[in-house]
Amino acid sequence: MMMRTDKIEAFLMHMQTVEGYPLAIGGFCIAGMKDLVKKNYQSMKDFRIGSVKDAFLVDYLLGEGLKERARKEIVVVGASIKVQGVETSTGGVIGDPFEQIASSDKTIERLTANLYLITRPGGPGIALKGNLKQADRINDYLSIHEQEVKKEPEKFIKQIEIWLTDFVVVFDGSGNRQKGCVAIKSEGKTEVTFL
Repeated sequence: MMMRTDKIEAFLMHMQTVEGYPLAIGGFCIAGMKDLVKKNYQSMKDFRIGSVKDAFLVDYLLGEGLKERARKEIVVVGASIKVQGVETSTGGVIGDPFEQIASSDKTIERLTANLYLITRPGGPGIALKGNLKQADRINDYLSIHEQEVKKEPEKFIKQIEIWLTDFVVVFDGSGNRQKGCVAIKSEGKTEVTFL
């Protein structure tokens, strides 16, 4: 159901949910629609996890919250949330909000002619504008440097800034020692929001 277009722009926002959990949201939308999309996702302030501490359910509920608020202008959306009391790495999702929610599996998915999605259990998840060779390079890098990337997301973001022109990266925000964040690069500018 995702709109097929080459004219996209990235968006990034940060808020606190009604339950006090820090939340960062970022993604790609149809060019010129960023302000409308961000306004729409402001309603995630009302998002509730409740007493859920299960890693799968935290991600599932977060994904459902993003899907429920998705507008047709969204191409890819991701989010990172810091839920207190969760021990296992979770709280980071990314994908096409018009597709079924699925667990990550270390694959590269082609979304459009030049948009790819890389998902990995425990993160990070990455949407990138580019080609398959670039997506393979990043996926290989993550396979080799997985633990380093999770410990120091800043270094990974700086590395892919060199390799890519446009991306959205989501790191898990919940769990022991997680450095949750969402980073975007679009139109030559990189923005990062840490939880």
